[in-house]
Amino acid sequence: MINIERIDAIMAQRGIKYRKDLAEKAGLQPHQISNLLNGIIAPSLRTVDRICTALECQPGDFLRHRAD
Repeated sequence: MINIERIDAIMAQRGIKYRKDLAEKAGLQPHQISNLLNGIIAPSLRTVDRICTALECQPGDFLRHRAD
């Protein structure tokens, strides 16, 4: 399973205070960010790309693999 971790820490480093601001910057809906971070949905490669672009980071900065 792929988990999203450390998004809040990366956001803080980039001066992005709220998840809704990340969503706007990434071209996503706020509920999409919420669902991703709560593990309700898995991120698509397109979503990962958008988050990386918005946060100016690499996928490995926030994606972690965990064996089921």
